[in-house]
Amino acid sequence: MVLGKKWVLKQHFNGLPKLEDFELVEEELPALQENQFIFRSHYISVDPYQRPYTARMTPPFTMIGSSVATIEESKHPGYPEGSDIIIYAGWVERGVASPDVHGALGPPQIVPKLGNISKTHLLGACGMPGNTAYFGLLEI
Repeated sequence: MVLGKKWVLKQHFNGLPKLEDFELVEEELPALQENQFIFRSHYISVDPYQRPYTARMTPPFTMIGSSVATIEESKHPGYPEGSDIIIYAGWVERGVASPDVHGALGPPQIVPKLGNISKTHLLGACGMPGNTAYFGLLEI
């Protein structure tokens, strides 16, 4: 039995978010099927877009966002165990992913080894905020 945790937005908040607006939920993960993998997040995104984007959603739901994660167990040939990935699974500490069935932001992306560079840059300077700034500067 593998347990996972995720942050659920229980209610929309005004002003600063409060602990009672969220709930940390522990759940038993389903058995791994073919073409799935189990991932464990190391860093999750907390970005300004999340508040207005979630305003049109009805709580409770897993808080949206991306994370830098490592594949712990895999039954998918394209996602080997030990690979680091960027995944858009929300604020999930450990979960099961089916990369062949993905949302609007695409499948999880295997990331290269960064050496001494922190993996946090994959969510910041090399992630959505960094790309938004870069292409906004060059294209707009």
